[in-house]
Amino acid sequence: ALVVLDKSWKITVWNAGAEKLFGYREEEVIGKSIEIIVPDGDLAVSRTVMKEVEKRGAVRAFEAKRLTKGKGRMVDVIVSVSRVNDDDGKFIGYLIFYSDVTDRKRTTNELQKRFEAIQDAYKELGLQKRQIDYMQEISNLAVSDASLSALENLIVSAIALLTKADAAVLRFYDSKTESLRLRACVGVSEAWWSKDRIPFKNNLIEEAFKNKRAIIVDEVATDPRYLGGKLARTHGFRTLIVVPLFINSIIIGSLSLYAIDPAKFRFIETDFLENFGKICALSIYVKRTIGRNAR
Repeated sequence: ALVVLDKSWKITVWNAGAEKLFGYREEEVIGKSIEIIVPDGDLAVSRTVMKEVEKRGAVRAFEAKRLTKGKGRMVDVIVSVSRVNDDDGKFIGYLIFYSDVTDRKRTTNELQKRFEAIQDAYKELGLQKRQIDYMQEISNLAVSDASLSALENLIVSAIALLTKADAAVLRFYDSKTESLRLRACVGVSEAWWSKDRIPFKNNLIEEAFKNKRAIIVDEVATDPRYLGGKLARTHGFRTLIVVPLFINSIIIGSLSLYAIDPAKFRFIETDFLENFGKICALSIYVKRTIGRNAR
C-alpha cells in the first residue's frame, strides 16, 4: 500500500494497494487524517515517528498495527515513511509504504507455539526419564551391598530433586511404639532431629495411610493436624506433601516434602508420587529383609 500525506498528515494519495489492505476507497479518505487507521494506543508513537521523519528524512521498516474499515480489524504491517520535498527542497509532506505481514506474523506465531509445545514435550520426556532413572537406581541399591543408610539418603535426595522441594524427610514406622522415626532428611536444620520420633495416631501421616495416597496441605504451620508447626515456621515452610510408604497392609514409613513457595508443587503429578512411594516402600522392605537375613 502507498499513501501520500501533506505536511498536516492529511491523505492526498491512496493507491489500490491501500484500498485492498485497509478497506477504504480513495474517495472515502482523501483529505482525512492518516490517524483514521492508527489505533488509539499507537497514536503517540505514530506522531513521534512523523516528527522524526520531518527532521531526519526517513524512518525505515518498523512494525506496527493498523485499523481497517468497518469493525476495526487490526492488520500487522511493516511501515516505511519518507519526507517529501518540492523542487526547492521545501518540506511538503510524507510518503508512506505499508507491507501487510499479518499472515506471515500469524504463521510465525503458530510456528513459535508449536516450537514451544515441542520444547515442553522434550522437557516432559526428560523429566520422565529422570524419574525412571532414579526409581531404577533406588531398586538397584535395594539389592546391592550398599547400606540401608545409603538407600535412605538416595531416596530423600532423589525426591527433592525430582519435585524441586525445599526439603524432604523420610521416616520409618515402628509397630512396637506406633511411632514414626526420622531416618534421613535434606533441606532442614539439625533442629529437625528434635522430632526424631512422632506418634503415628492422629497425624497427617495416619490420614495419608487411610487414604493410601499422597495428600497435600497448604499453610502447614497452622494446620492442627500437623505436629511440627514451630519447626515449619522456623524454616518458612508453607506447603507439605505426605507420601505414605506401604506394601499392601504393611506400613513401611512416610516421605514428607516441604516447599516455601506453594507454586513449586502446583504441577506435581500424584501418580508419580504414588509410584515413587511404592518403589521406595518395596526397596526399603527388601533392604531391611536382606539385612536381617545377613545377620
